[in-house]
Amino acid sequence: MKNKITLYPANWLYNAGVIGFLKASAYGLGERDIEKRLQPDGCVELDSSTVEFLFSDFVSRGNIERLKREKDKEWLSPKNAALKKLPKVSWWWLVLTEKMLIPESKEEKGEKAKGPKGKTKKTRAKNDKELIKNIWGKLFNSYYRGLFNANTHYLFRSSRRSKSLLEQFRNFVNRVMPEKGEYICSFCGKDFKKEDEGFFNKFCLFTSEQLKILGSSPSEFPNSFWNKNSQTILCPLCTYFLLHQHLGFIKDKKPREYAQLFINAHSFKIMWYLNKYLEEVVGKGYKELREILGMSLLECALKIKATLGVWSLSNIELVIKKRDTVDFYSLPVSVTRLLLNKDVASLLNEIGEMSILELVMQERFDELLAISHNLIKFQMKETLSKNDWDYLNRYFYLSKNKEKSKLSTTAYKLSQLYGAIRQVIKSEV
Repeated sequence: MKNKITLYPANWLYNAGVIGFLKASAYGLGERDIEKRLQPDGCVELDSSTVEFLFSDFVSRGNIERLKREKDKEWLSPKNAALKKLPKVSWWWLVLTEKMLIPESKEEKGEKAKGPKGKTKKTRAKNDKELIKNIWGKLFNSYYRGLFNANTHYLFRSSRRSKSLLEQFRNFVNRVMPEKGEYICSFCGKDFKKEDEGFFNKFCLFTSEQLKILGSSPSEFPNSFWNKNSQTILCPLCTYFLLHQHLGFIKDKKPREYAQLFINAHSFKIMWYLNKYLEEVVGKGYKELREILGMSLLECALKIKATLGVWSLSNIELVIKKRDTVDFYSLPVSVTRLLLNKDVASLLNEIGEMSILELVMQERFDELLAISHNLIKFQMKETLSKNDWDYLNRYFYLSKNKEKSKLSTTAYKLSQLYGAIRQVIKSEV
C-alpha cells in the first residue's frame, strides 16, 4: 500500500506540474473528487487508497468502479495488453496530452481537413496503440527531450540493449516514491534515498530534459553546472510531476508567439480554479494579458463559493511560456483583492463592459463616479448631442447600458460598484 501524499505549493514550474497531474487524475476520478482534496491552507491531500488507485495498473481491477465514466472520455481505460500495465494516471496523462497536442480536426467533424500547402493535418487516434504513437515522439523530442527515447519503433518492443520504452516508463513510475534518505529535493523539500547511480543521474538531476528553456545539459554544450555537476536535485516524484507541466499550461488562442499561459499562486485550490477559468477566458478570445488575468479572477470570484483569504491573494501571477522565454505578468494585490471580492465581481459582471473593468484594474475609481453623474445628466436631456453619444460609446459597448431610457439604471450600477470598491478598500485599513 502506497503512503498518502501531501503537496504544498512551491515554484511555478512545480506548481504547473502538480496542476497537470491533478488534471490527469480528474480525467479518471472526476473533477469533484479532486476538488474535495484541495485544502483551505493551499495544499493537496491524496489519501493512501487514492494514491494506490492512481498508481496501480488496469490489470489489477480493484476499485475500478471509481472511474468517472462519461461520454466524452472514450479512452478512460486502454484495450491493448501492454498499455493496460501502465499506471492509470499515466494513461490518462497520455490521453490528455493527445487532446492538447492534436485538437479535434475538421476531418473528424466531417469536413475536409487540409494543413499548410495542401498537407493533411494529423488527426486523433482511432485506437489506444495509435494514440501513444501519436504523441510519444512529441513528448520526448520536444517537451522532455532525452528523458526517454522518442523513437516509437521501440514503444512495444525491446532493443538489443534495453527493454521496451513502455516497460522503461512503467518501471520509472513504479519508483517515484522512494524511501526517506540522505538527499533533499530542491523543489518539494522532502528527503529521499538514492537507490542506484544510473536512476539518480537520469531522473534526479534537474537538466534540460525536464525543461529545455531552464535546465542545462549535464554533459555537453551548453553546460552551466559548476564543475559539470548539477546542484539542483529532484526527488523522483517531482520529476514525475514535471512531466505533467505541459498539461498545467493553457495554449493561447491568439498568435502571441505560440504562448502558453498558467496562473501561479500560493494555493493549489486557487490555482486549480483560476486556471480552470483561464481556459474559458482564453477560449473567448481576450487579447491583452491584463484582460485575460482580470477576467479569470472575476470568473473565479463568481463561481467558487469559498471566501479567499488575504494571504492566498498575494503574488497571483500569469506565467507566459514561449518557445525560448518565460515571462510573468501580475496585477497589484489591491486590484486582485477587488476582482476576487464577490460584490465587486458581481457588479462588474452585471455591467459587462471591458472599459469599466479596465478602470478598476487601473485603480481609476473616481472616474466611475464621474461617469455615473454624467449619465444622470444625459438622462435628463430631451435629446443627446453627437458629443454625448461619443462619450457613451467611449465607455459602453452594450446597448443595455447606453440606451437613453436605461442610463439611470447604468448610473446606479456604477455608483453601487464605486461603493463596493470603497468598502473593500476601507476594510483593508
